[in-house]
Order: sequence, then structure tokens, then C-alpha cells
Amino acid sequence: METKKTEFGLVTISRPYFSRLSLSRVKSITLVKEENTNYGWGVSRELPENLTITPELINVFAKEASELI
Repeated sequence: METKKTEFGLVTISRPYFSRLSLSRVKSITLVKEENTNYGWGVSRELPENLTITPELINVFAKEASELI
């Protein structure tokens, strides 16, 4: 698992796994805001395993996810 700090909180990127929902291998990215780190809950999204997760993608996801929390 990889963790990136953004202005919206911490984004973790999982190792690839098989998703029953999408019936394919995916990576999960999860945003956890600073105030929620003790509880460990946040907003997640599954992405295709072969998608390159760039800093720009992480920032866009973190911004959108922070609006949901």
C-alpha cells in the first residue's frame, strides 16, 4: 500500500486485487481526512489495475472525495 499526502487529506493506494463488483483486477484509492485518521474511514474508488495513478489523478480524486465527507 502506498500513501500520498494532499491538501485534502491522506490518499492510500492499494495493491491490485480482484473486484467482484467490476469482475476485474483493480486498485483502490481512498481519501481519509486528517480528523478521521483515528477512525480510518474515508471515501474510496476502484480504478482499473492498468491505469497509471498520477499526482494529478490523486489530487482530483482527493478534491472530489473531500466534498463527500
